[in-house]
Formats: sequence, structure tokens, C-alpha cells
Amino acid sequence: TSAAKVATIKPKPTASFTAGGATTFCSGGSVTLTAPSTQGYTYAWLANGMSSGVGNSKLVKTAGLYTVVAKLGTCTDTAMNAVNVLVNPLPVANIAATSPTSFCSDALCAVNVTATPSIGNYTYFIFYGTMSSNSANPIFVVNVAATVKAMVTDNNTGCVSKLSASSIKTTVIANPTPTITPSGSVSIAVSGNVKLNASPTAGVSWQWYKNGVAILGATTKSYTATTAGSY
Repeated sequence: TSAAKVATIKPKPTASFTAGGATTFCSGGSVTLTAPSTQGYTYAWLANGMSSGVGNSKLVKTAGLYTVVAKLGTCTDTAMNAVNVLVNPLPVANIAATSPTSFCSDALCAVNVTATPSIGNYTYFIFYGTMSSNSANPIFVVNVAATVKAMVTDNNTGCVSKLSASSIKTTVIANPTPTITPSGSVSIAVSGNVKLNASPTAGVSWQWYKNGVAILGATTKSYTATTAGSY
């Protein structure tokens, strides 16, 4: 009879791990994968079957199929519960003016916000000064002087863009305030006249009106009225 041999069966580790949050998130987010802190165990992480670090926890920021290998002595086990991490890209916001950015105080500027990729379901935002506005409509109206930037939210993923690299600077031009000063009495005799002087007198153009109707050719800073009426 042959000499006896002693067989030693070493315990096999059990590999497992849990995700500490959602495994689908927006670019810039992360999730921590954690294996049990079992005495004697060491862990090696795999991403898409390739080595991706060691330790009982793994901070994941990139998409891929993640699992862990547990080692106890010379024995190993690979976790069956692989996790597929999905990372959604952030949309990119763009902004452009669709009307003049310099306008009179009783006018406005229209701006159009777009998103990249162009196909999607977005909510649009603009920011200027301490004000903001959001809408499903990408067209906004700005009626104040400001530097306007934009953001967009992808309603399908919940991912929010960064502030647009482009911006719109609006300028409000003050409307001139016209006044009329007569050079004499506004009660005139038949065949008499009175000279009417307008201000401001520089940097503007003029148009005189009588009873609400433009007077043909009366486009200088003064007008001589010879007939009764409202000027």
C-alpha cells in the first residue's frame, strides 16, 4: 500500500460588491462600487475585462462593465453581479441674437438658444445680471442692457449643460426727449408767424408735425409757423 498523502482544501472567497448610487449618471458624476471588508480578502477590479485597480472600493467616473475579483490566499472568485455603468454626455448650449443687440428703450432684442446635439428634448435657460428665464421655447426677449448667456437641460437624461461659451451683449439707446421753445408769442396775427425751436439741437434729426401730420420738408431744428395748429 502506498504512503498516505494529506490533502488540504483551502476556502474559496466569495466575490460580491454593491453600487453606492445610480449607475447611470451625467458626465462629471460618479458612483462608488464597494466590496465587503472581509478579513484576508484582497480585491482587484475589472472594467470591460481589463485590470482597473485594487482595494475594496472603486470610484467609477467612466462608462463600462465593472466587476471585482476576490482573492483569499491563492484562491480567487469573480463576482457574478457585473454592473454596467452608463455616462450620459452633457449637452452644449449656444446663443445668438436674431435682431439688433443695440436698440431703443421702447424696443427689444430677440435671442435664440440652441443645443448640441440639435436633436433632443430640451429646456432652455438664459441668464443676465441677476435675472434668469427658462422655457421650452428657445426664443427669448431681452429688453435691458446686459450680457446674456445660456444653458440647456436634456429632459431625457436630466443632464444640464455648462454656461454657453458664447454670449450676447445688449445695449439700450435712450430715446431723445424733444421739446419746443417758441421765439415769440404763439398767438399770431393774420399773415404773421412764430419761429419754433426744437431741442436737442445736435446729434439728432428732426421732423415737424402739425395736428399729428408730418409737414413736408420740415426737417430742420427750427420751423416757422404761419397758421394756427398744434405743432
